[in-house]
Formats: sequence, C-alpha cells, structure tokens
Amino acid sequence: MPTALTLLCYHRQHGLFYFQIPPAVIADSGTIEAVGERLRSCLKNCQGSEKHKLQIVAQEDGDEPTLQDMAVMLEQITGVPLSFQKLIYKGKSLKEMEKPLSALGVKNGCKVMLIGKRNSPEEDAELRKLKDLEKSVELIANKLEEINKEFTGLQKGFLAKNLQTEALNKLDKRIKSAVEQFMKLLEQIDAVSVPDNFSDCRLKRKSLVKKVQVSHLR
Repeated sequence: MPTALTLLCYHRQHGLFYFQIPPAVIADSGTIEAVGERLRSCLKNCQGSEKHKLQIVAQEDGDEPTLQDMAVMLEQITGVPLSFQKLIYKGKSLKEMEKPLSALGVKNGCKVMLIGKRNSPEEDAELRKLKDLEKSVELIANKLEEINKEFTGLQKGFLAKNLQTEALNKLDKRIKSAVEQFMKLLEQIDAVSVPDNFSDCRLKRKSLVKKVQVSHLR
C-alpha cells in the first residue's frame, strides 16, 4: 500500500512548490517511473507554488514505502541528488533512509519539506575531477600508512640490526616518492576551476587539501 502525504519542495529553478499525494492505492500505471514522468512534464511549466498528485511506492513488492523510496522519487523529479537532499518533517530532519515512512510518523496528508539544490553540469564536471583526484590521494595515503607500519616494526626490532640500515634507506626513498606525488596532486587540485558559486566543489577541494596535509604529516 502506498503512503499518502503532501510534499513541500524547493527546487533551485522552480522555487517552492507542493506535491499532493492522495491516500489512495496505486493506479495500474502508478510506478515510480510513470509518476515521475508525469510530474517532470508538470514541472516544465511550474511557476512558484503548485500542487501535483503522485504516489510513493516501495521498490520491493509487498513492502511499505521507505524514506529512501521517497528520496529516490524526489531525485528523479527535481534533479536534487539524494546525497544533497535534506528532508524535514515537523521541524526535524529525516535521516533514517531504510525506515518505512509510517515509522517516521509520516502519514496521509502530512507535509515534508525538501531543501537542496541541483548542481549545474559545469559544477558536476569539476566535482568528477576532484573525486578522481580523491582516489589518488587515498591510494598514496595508504602507501604512507604501510611505510609507517614498516618503520614501527623496525623501531621494535623486528628486523636484524645488520639489515636495518638498508631497510631504512628504502623506506626513505618511498617516503620521498610519496611526498613528491602528493605535491603533484596538490598542484592538480589547485588547478581545478572552482568559482565562488560552486559551493560543493569548494568544500570537496578544501577537504582534499586537508587530507593531503594530514597524510603528509603522519
């Protein structure tokens, strides 16, 4: 059985608007995809606050719709990524995505507010670059972690003394190589175009720089 409610939503391009969800069973065509397609066509002419009818269904047959089901549908309709959505009900943020809507107190006729924004294609492109760089940062950080473990082993005397000098020289070379790779990554991160209005990119770049600095100081 679908859960009926009213969604008060905000979209960067369309502003504030309502989705009215009636307390009725799902029609024959009432799948997430079909309902989403109808609402997308409605949103093309959306100006300010509008009411639209939709039904939320569980992704698994026989289950109750969950907060995740609702968030997925909202992503399809508004273009606001699930990870950037903030759903608010009665002044409280809804975060337990696997819980049924009924368990969260969301009932027929309730109003849930969506706060979020859809990134521009340009910002998405820059975010992808930063995520690729993040993978490289994590790879080098893992290498430094392994070096640190080996150095700790040497300090504890896990290697014969006559072999320690050679082992330390090898570790030193590996550390210098990792540091050099980190410096190159910092240059690449700095080269990513991040205008002031690309807030998600700015946060991602800041966190990447901090991750490099922390790993470098280990």
